[in-house]
Amino acid sequence: MWRNLPPLRKGDARAMLIAFALGTGVVGVMIYFATDLQSVQAKVNHGFGTGWDCVRMDHGDPICTKSRP
Repeated sequence: MWRNLPPLRKGDARAMLIAFALGTGVVGVMIYFATDLQSVQAKVNHGFGTGWDCVRMDHGDPICTKSRP
């Protein structure tokens, strides 16, 4: 069932390490910017002005309440 594969060389191990590091970096950047984007979207006031606190709903319009002074 298993094939006899040649042993790994230094270049093979280095290429796998570089690919793993790049993949981990790409996933890390995607996670960082996804959470950053969600926090930016959560702070949008949906056009009501600065005196309103709005909560974005998954379906339908946002729910906004007047901020207390």
